[in-house]
Amino acid sequence: MLTVFIGNNDIELSTIAKQHTESAYLIDHSNYTQQHSGTCYTSIADLPGLAEFASILRQADEIIYYPSKKWTSDELKDWTEYYINVFALDKGKKVIAENLLEVDDLDTILTLNSKRKNSGPGLWVSGCSISIGAGVKPNESYADLLASKLNLPLYMLGYDGASISYSADQLLRSDIQKDDVVIFGITSEHRMTFYSDESSLLHINIRTYKKYSEFNKIINFEFLDSKTMIYSSVISVYQVINFCKKIGAKLILAGLLPSPTLARYFKNLPEYIHLHNYYGIEIQNLFKDFGDDGEHPGPEMHKWYATKILEKIRENDG
Repeated sequence: MLTVFIGNNDIELSTIAKQHTESAYLIDHSNYTQQHSGTCYTSIADLPGLAEFASILRQADEIIYYPSKKWTSDELKDWTEYYINVFALDKGKKVIAENLLEVDDLDTILTLNSKRKNSGPGLWVSGCSISIGAGVKPNESYADLLASKLNLPLYMLGYDGASISYSADQLLRSDIQKDDVVIFGITSEHRMTFYSDESSLLHINIRTYKKYSEFNKIINFEFLDSKTMIYSSVISVYQVINFCKKIGAKLILAGLLPSPTLARYFKNLPEYIHLHNYYGIEIQNLFKDFGDDGEHPGPEMHKWYATKILEKIRENDG
């Protein structure tokens, strides 16, 4: 059994270690190659380098980190704490430290916008503000209209401003089962879900880009119009296709906002139906009609979406 105290190379560390075990000894240049047992203490500065420091930590059964009040250098502190967090990932070791990296925002990262409520077949819809029915009454959205026509409970995974990759992730982690109907509302490829320093998800697009200073300091505007965004979108869609095939769910890819550049990757897929730009390209005539907010499709457009998607479902059912 080996317990190792680590910290700064000063009298403070040795004092703490010897308070724990009177026979605690220093591991340094003179003895670091030996096999050790009992209680000892060391620091990166006491050893030839980082590799040797890691070697001692690999031997340890218990690692106790004592942060110094006055570090020899910031580099020493940073590397010490880096290794503390590395070895804390080894479930076979006991690591005691006040500043271990905590996963305090996992709920934000893994949030699902809807969950299965019964064991029977359901309608799962993922996408952006169009899919959630922004600008129309709840019973007027294409998702609600389809749920009524198909007589299925609706599980809405959509989110305002969502990217294609975000929408795909919602589907891939949901409890979708055999014979469920899945509608993947394909939005614009010029969108990205950004994880902010405040541990929140920001849904970025070309129109909202300038609002988020944290994002535009890191990623330039042109990136949203790059081939990387096409790549990310195509990969996400094909992951959902594969997932639904594996579990036996009925998938429809509803092209609500993709550009022709992106949509051509899906044109020949039996799951895909293109629903964008048929009424116009400019924002003022983009949809058949507009909702209460003047930005999103209105009730007539949602009826059209629902009709076209239902036709596609029946076509695929044969």
